[in-house]
Amino acid sequence: MNIFSAPNKNARTAWLAKAIHHLYPIFQFSEASSSHSDLRSIIQPYLNDERYHYAQYQFCFPNLIQPETFLNVRASFGESGLYGLDTHKASATDPIADVQLAYNCHLLNSTINSSASFHKADVISSTDKLLLGQQLLIEGNSPTFKIKGESSSLRYEIEVSLCSPVSWLAKSWLYDHLNCMTRYSGYIQTNSKHDEVQGTGTFDFVRSALASTPKSYARELIGSLPVYFVTQHMLNLDAQTQVIFYRMDLAGKPLCNTVLIRHSGGLCEVYDDVIFSVIQYQPSPMQSPNGHDTLVAEQFEWTVYDNNGDVRLSVYGQLNSLPYTGYGQGYIAGFKFKAQQLNSVSHGHGMMAHVDIMDPQNLDQKSFNEQYGGEFMPKT
Repeated sequence: MNIFSAPNKNARTAWLAKAIHHLYPIFQFSEASSSHSDLRSIIQPYLNDERYHYAQYQFCFPNLIQPETFLNVRASFGESGLYGLDTHKASATDPIADVQLAYNCHLLNSTINSSASFHKADVISSTDKLLLGQQLLIEGNSPTFKIKGESSSLRYEIEVSLCSPVSWLAKSWLYDHLNCMTRYSGYIQTNSKHDEVQGTGTFDFVRSALASTPKSYARELIGSLPVYFVTQHMLNLDAQTQVIFYRMDLAGKPLCNTVLIRHSGGLCEVYDDVIFSVIQYQPSPMQSPNGHDTLVAEQFEWTVYDNNGDVRLSVYGQLNSLPYTGYGQGYIAGFKFKAQQLNSVSHGHGMMAHVDIMDPQNLDQKSFNEQYGGEFMPKT
């Protein structure tokens, strides 16, 4: 997505990426929907599973009491096999090499941000409970969850109900990514401030069989797939309408580029004709856990077109929180938006998870200044 070169990929991975693009229909992107009873056997952490080596839970809670705007809770296990979404280089000497854990909790607002994260903890799993150390407990299964979390500056307990329909951003025998609207209620406590919260949010679950076990020959032969750009945006246009934008590039070409417009009555509009562009980057990139720089999109916009080629929705966004590492090699951040659809305009706050990896050795300062303005200084 960015104007700089991404990290180099080996010939085998490049060939596999081309093959996946040619076999694109097998992945059935943007498909909806499934019943919640079907999901009970799917939503699980897949610890030491023979087929799946990665799982991700992500709960997003907007419409909080000001000045907070979003609470985002994300837990992932293992390796996805997608370069931009993996943060840990497995080693035979690593005692948790087969169960790599990343937990991140971010409370986003325009002035103060609370966050907690860790990469190693005891994980206890049963059919209806998932405990990560002392920091996070997920109880239940589709369609109802209760999540409890606690850190030095943040405590929360929230009940979550999944709504129909369930949308598949990816669905295949190798990689699944489901997303659905949620209704939530509970409390969030920061220091001495206690707020009762309720509203409409989202739930994402991902499982992947793309990564072989870290010690396998296939792992050494192929490596991770060259996914260097991923962006997912969530915003509520009003109390009845929610919008999800998701784009994933494989080897520099869009593999999924989808907008979901959900309505509280159960209707979900799916659009695949979407143009996304970054208007302004922040002056300095963020350092990813694997040592690559990921660009931070300060201002951006995306436009959705219907089957007739007419504009269905246009969104302009600008970051209004600090970007936090916690989404693969990218970050999670809050933004304020202006959205226009048909004859109406709405304003509000959204949340984005974003990966945009670059190779600082190929930085073109002049091109960056001409196209995006400002100074761009890679971290040393």
